[in-house]
Amino acid sequence: MTMFLNHVDKLAGLYRRLPPFAQDIGLSAVGLHVRLVRYNRAYDRLFQEAAVRDGWSAERTRSHLDEQVRRFVLHAAATVPYYRDLFRTLRLDPREIGGFDDLPRLPTVSKAAVQEAPERFLSEAVPTWLRIRSHTSGTTGTALQFYTTMDAIRRQWAVWWRYRGWHGIYPGTEVAIFRALPLVPAAQAEPPFWRRNRPGKELYLSAAHLAPQYMTHFVDELNRRQVPWMHGYPSCIAAFAAYLVDRGRKLDYPLRWITTGSENLGVRQQQLIEQAFGVRPINRYGLNEAVANISEQTDGALYVDEDFAAVEFVDGRIVGTNLANPAFPLIRYETGDGGTVDGARDRRGRRRVAALDGRSDDYVIRRDGARLGRLDRIFQDCVHVREAQIHQQRIGEVTLKLVRRPGYTEKEERALLAVAGDYLGADTAIAVEYVDRIERPASGKPRLVVADPALRAEG
Repeated sequence: MTMFLNHVDKLAGLYRRLPPFAQDIGLSAVGLHVRLVRYNRAYDRLFQEAAVRDGWSAERTRSHLDEQVRRFVLHAAATVPYYRDLFRTLRLDPREIGGFDDLPRLPTVSKAAVQEAPERFLSEAVPTWLRIRSHTSGTTGTALQFYTTMDAIRRQWAVWWRYRGWHGIYPGTEVAIFRALPLVPAAQAEPPFWRRNRPGKELYLSAAHLAPQYMTHFVDELNRRQVPWMHGYPSCIAAFAAYLVDRGRKLDYPLRWITTGSENLGVRQQQLIEQAFGVRPINRYGLNEAVANISEQTDGALYVDEDFAAVEFVDGRIVGTNLANPAFPLIRYETGDGGTVDGARDRRGRRRVAALDGRSDDYVIRRDGARLGRLDRIFQDCVHVREAQIHQQRIGEVTLKLVRRPGYTEKEERALLAVAGDYLGADTAIAVEYVDRIERPASGKPRLVVADPALRAEG
């Protein structure tokens, strides 16, 4: 999905000028390219390897993890400037990191540290032509650009499709997706409020149109296509579910699966989704940085994918090592998310996760009543913004509070306002305020969106 979205971002200017049918063609062309490049024989081999690991014993799973950690640390210490200097400073022989249990001998690394000097995390052993630029953002709008490889992307997708396969979802299953990507212009007032990637059998429902006057068209389109699988952000699917429940409406066919990711799946959201669709949502936790992956199994519990990344739970924080990405090693990376394990393991030795405290996105309310969440994508290309926060005191108006880094320019501000306008719509008034820091609540973890409580009561 990441590669697909990156393609769309790069072509956004051209894409916006196309009529809906041509936008479908453009998305389908990108979808075909992604399918041909990602899902080839190399992917098939990696998926089969992931499937074989699914049958391993706990002992073999742990042995594999330790071996991957040993190799990865040696690779990072030998080829990555940051880690070469770190081991020299610590006067530590990287061969002393003999496995997973030795990782705490190394300090954690924050997103801010990587953001300040990303070039120091690049492996000299991975040639430039193999590197693929990617990016991510977080709950404080902190953008991070990093590099990966096609092999690493395939490994990540192999683990994701393995998880889906546990629940009976296989490649080629048609899916309706709620994503906070402006594939449909926010100002569009007439259907279609969706776009299609035909080769990927994906129907993208516009998260910018989660308002009652638009969602009735979602119902009609889903009923027409009888799409068996819905995937997306919990906040978006729950908003659609609330619309159905409040109006006593239902789809006229049974959805078979609902999968969620990228945000916390709250208890109330889960109940609402199940009430509206008659299907219990299936959850997964993962990051673009690939430092952790946690998947829901058929018993309804979340388990760490121990064969993909080295995941630690440190004082309630999720800290991870991206074993699958040799191009940009991140050892003991602070995800900014929280989680705990309860001591139980499955037959493969995977730890059971008792609680997750990841993204819990708030939303902005537009003048037409649409609630827009997952707005961190607005800031993902702002490499000279240290932190950001969106404030809303009135419907249809927002203020972007930014903590600038050296190198920030008026050109970057103009680009940011253009992107924000794409997400929020031309009728949303957007102001920018520069601050020295983002205020933090007692929990220490600020929200991306801070809104007047009265707006939530009205909404």
